[in-house]
Amino acid sequence: MSPKRPTIMRARKGVDWFPLKKTVSLLGNKESFPQFFPSFGLPTTPYSEWIEFREEDREKFGLEEDTIQGAYIYRYPETDFRVICFLFPEIKRAKAFRTLKKVYKRGELAGTLFALSREDFSEVWLAIPIPQDKRLEVRALPIDVSNPKVSILETLYETQESLRKLFDHNKESSSFEILKILWDKFNRAPVTVRFYKDLVDQSKEIEKETKKQIESDRDRKRFSLLLLTRIMFVYFLQKKKWIEGKEEILNELLQKSGTERETAFYEKYLKTLFFQVLNEKIEKRSGLAQEFRNTPYLNGGLFSQNELELKYPDISLQNQIFSSLFEKLLDKYRFIVTEETPEFTTVSVDPEILGGVFEEIIQGKERKEEGAYYTPKEVVLFMTRNALFFWLRRKAKVEEEKRALWL
Repeated sequence: MSPKRPTIMRARKGVDWFPLKKTVSLLGNKESFPQFFPSFGLPTTPYSEWIEFREEDREKFGLEEDTIQGAYIYRYPETDFRVICFLFPEIKRAKAFRTLKKVYKRGELAGTLFALSREDFSEVWLAIPIPQDKRLEVRALPIDVSNPKVSILETLYETQESLRKLFDHNKESSSFEILKILWDKFNRAPVTVRFYKDLVDQSKEIEKETKKQIESDRDRKRFSLLLLTRIMFVYFLQKKKWIEGKEEILNELLQKSGTERETAFYEKYLKTLFFQVLNEKIEKRSGLAQEFRNTPYLNGGLFSQNELELKYPDISLQNQIFSSLFEKLLDKYRFIVTEETPEFTTVSVDPEILGGVFEEIIQGKERKEEGAYYTPKEVVLFMTRNALFFWLRRKAKVEEEKRALWL
């Protein structure tokens, strides 16, 4: 009998996600798409309809030489606020950013929320581009229309509540006030904080489960964080379909593992995946590991048995621990496989999160001896930008700082 996975989305107490999911489903086709915005919390207006861009509109927004289609879908005259949709064959961050930069250069950002949608309306990114110190920054909320993640619904819910309070207070609130709420709510920082909190909660559950098996409090914590880091790493791998070409391999293996109180998921599948697949060359795999012939070997040390596992070789974990882990952490958040840049951020969890967890595993003296520190991307970006700036300035023999910055 397979572990019973929950079918009802759980989140903060007292919130029923089904009405909000129904609202999100309006984004699923061109006819209902414009109705999402008044249903979401913006004021009701007669100007909610899909109006295709004409040729002069495409030229105005810099799309004249592009295949991207555009449409006006929501206008609220009292505030000069509008929503504009761009349709992409597939939403890619780089392409979306280039498109919004064209709009920025033509001075068409004012009072606008951009809805970046796939042509089949299966995925929509609500994007706010804001000029910051003569450069453009974008914050986006990516929505899987048919199956939005709980963390995305939480952000939508908080945004909806803030918009309602704004318009309850002042029916004619400005587009600046609307966009400020959206900009503040489409910030990935609170989601990262919530993710770490949920991660700590799940780590404590694993520590509790292994209390009788691992004597030391410190060892229990290290084992728990090591296990979580490995599983998260595999989660990122499956997003890229690197494990047998599947995006849901972990859930699939859990379904094969028996009842909640059995231990097959950890004993049979995770240990095989960690030590005999990801830590072993394809030609040397045997037994169950041979079934993973399309999964690459990773020579990084993360999936080697460490001293904790050698010290406590008989650790056993029930399937229910992993059912809870998936429901309350991994399946709750939107994971992306590339680290984001300050210029374009989404409400997502990126691989940077692993660096913080890794630092927690290697603590104090060990970290200092091994030099194992994770450098945040903002620091890396600052260092590389300045190094390149002065190198280019010297090579190009440019004295004027403005021209050097342009280079």
